[in-house]
Amino acid sequence: MNASGSVTPPPPHGEGITDVLIYLYIITFPALSMLVRGGASALLIGGSVLALFGLFFVPRPRQELTRADWTFLASMAAPVVLVVATELSHGEIVWNTIDSPSRFLLAIPLYLLMRRHARPMRSLHLAFMAGAIASILIMVPNHREWGADRFGSYFLNPIHYGDIALIFGVLSALSVCWGRRDHWLLAAVKISGLIAGLLASLLTGSRGGWVALPLVAILVLTYQYRTRTWRFKTLVALGVAAACMLPYAVSPFIRDRVDDVKTDIQHYREGQRDTSVGVRLQLWEAGLSFVRDNPFTGLGGGGYKRNMPELQASGALTPLAAQAGEGEMHNQMIAYAVDYGLIGWLALMLVYCGPAAIFACSLRSSDSTVQRAALLGLAFVLAFWMFGLTVETFNLKSTTSTYSSILAMLCAYCAASRHSATDGQQIPDQTT
Repeated sequence: MNASGSVTPPPPHGEGITDVLIYLYIITFPALSMLVRGGASALLIGGSVLALFGLFFVPRPRQELTRADWTFLASMAAPVVLVVATELSHGEIVWNTIDSPSRFLLAIPLYLLMRRHARPMRSLHLAFMAGAIASILIMVPNHREWGADRFGSYFLNPIHYGDIALIFGVLSALSVCWGRRDHWLLAAVKISGLIAGLLASLLTGSRGGWVALPLVAILVLTYQYRTRTWRFKTLVALGVAAACMLPYAVSPFIRDRVDDVKTDIQHYREGQRDTSVGVRLQLWEAGLSFVRDNPFTGLGGGGYKRNMPELQASGALTPLAAQAGEGEMHNQMIAYAVDYGLIGWLALMLVYCGPAAIFACSLRSSDSTVQRAALLGLAFVLAFWMFGLTVETFNLKSTTSTYSSILAMLCAYCAASRHSATDGQQIPDQTT
């Protein structure tokens, strides 16, 4: 019986099992994506299949799709639809290029199911803590050395692994006091998640993650202190700048990695192009030249990689750069623009901007936990966009699965809480 005196109907058949499965998926996904080779893809595929089953066979009151729901659906469907459309315009579908974009599509049934189940979504904050701590636990005993004192996991290279570990650490720290004050022990474990993510990122030497960190900090502090005076905001900004400079001042490894950028650029200007930064600059210049020549539909799936021998023969790329280009462009935006033209680039930007718009709107929610989930979502999207400036984040199925799955969770949390509030339900926090 509820507060109004009426009898509360029993939950639909299968509702409890669905809640448990959603809870298990949320709690385990970040950690298993860092611990197990292929874990992110396997969980996303399996979760999507189960989500489709739940959507069709577990009865629920009908919920109309909102503008935010349609935004998420369009954002996740756009890459695979527009990639296929672009490749059809070239008269050939390159099937292996569809694999990674399809991971965005798989996030749709997950989102649609999770938005109907607010109760297990309340435990989302524990997932990021588990993922961040798992990243360092698996790296230390099972690392793979990639040269020059850089470490990655046994299945992911340093750049992708360091970036994902770092953002999981940031999300772990941002989830402190999620909805209510955490017990001091839980708060300490969440902060240890941040430390684990930072340590994993430092061990990988992934500079793209380091560049993203100050911007994420500015985003978070701008929101947290939006009502404070400009003097206070200036002091906070100076404190963030000092904190970002501290690792450079005390760590020779970080200092060398940062100084290498300036040295590589200087060498590039002098004609020594086979450096870490120099190879990227060669690939970007060659890629932008293709965009100028084929602005609308690009070269087609895998078109850039197919042109590596020609670019090397013409001298546009050194042999080292051509070899690197057969693997990736080292810039997600240019990569999509080269192969799929303006159409593909717009689809990629929708993957970032669509969820970001959902989170920005959710920041105005009266529910403090929705506000916090939205802030985590914005930080996550911003970080991945920054990662994509120096590496192709979506050319690997595992990183694409991680991005799309975490987005599905965070967007679904905002939607689930919104629908619960509309229905007049009170969803208690089930976490400790």
